[in-house]
Amino acid sequence: MYKFKTPIWNGEFGPVYANPVLEPKANEINAARYDVLGAQLDIYDRYKSHWNIWLYKDIGVQGMVHTNPESKYMKTITGRLKRVPDLQLDAWGRYPSAEVEEVISPLCEYIDRVYSTSRTSIRLIGPRSARSRGLSIRPI
Repeated sequence: MYKFKTPIWNGEFGPVYANPVLEPKANEINAARYDVLGAQLDIYDRYKSHWNIWLYKDIGVQGMVHTNPESKYMKTITGRLKRVPDLQLDAWGRYPSAEVEEVISPLCEYIDRVYSTSRTSIRLIGPRSARSRGLSIRPI
């Protein structure tokens, strides 16, 4: 950017915040994530980099500002939100679940047995982390 005198822009970044309902150490985790975010913004300021954060406001996952839990909207979607971590429906913010692992593990083992190169070519990652299966994550 300095050599060619061009602007630089970093877009779509930001931490995933720990949910205090699901994570006992949420305050400690989030304090560390705010510190990292602050350090990241300091670097952008130092190098005059323009930026936009992934989410400013959301329902409590990545936003710096959250929707009121007592709002009609949140009350409407609360049932679904409670099922999301249990069913591991999000690609981020997962919480370990022995029950889901019990269902998914036999399927993963079957796929590994029938499709011997599945470990190196799988594109969707279930509740097991990619690293624990010896995989690298790549976009679908």
